[in-house]
Amino acid sequence: MKPRIDFLTTTRQRDEVCCALLWLQKNARVSLPPYQACAVASTLGEDWEDLVAGELTHFCCGYHSYLITNEYGNIRHCCESTVSAMALVIDTAVR
Repeated sequence: MKPRIDFLTTTRQRDEVCCALLWLQKNARVSLPPYQACAVASTLGEDWEDLVAGELTHFCCGYHSYLITNEYGNIRHCCESTVSAMALVIDTAVR
């Protein structure tokens, strides 16, 4: 599934996507550029936690539960299935 790139059409959508990315960075140890999160001032609500957790459960690889590393053992990188899960979270979040 190819991620959409034209969905950040309102301030609310942009803030919600940033919140989802922040949640992923904190809970899934996904390496994200700092600019993705720099403007977010609000905290995640229960609805967003459930959404992101559900997407990760269904689409992320089985090794994600303890810590995903790339072939060099760098904990700040993530595997392809993690990237796919993140894209699905973003896609779901703005539908």
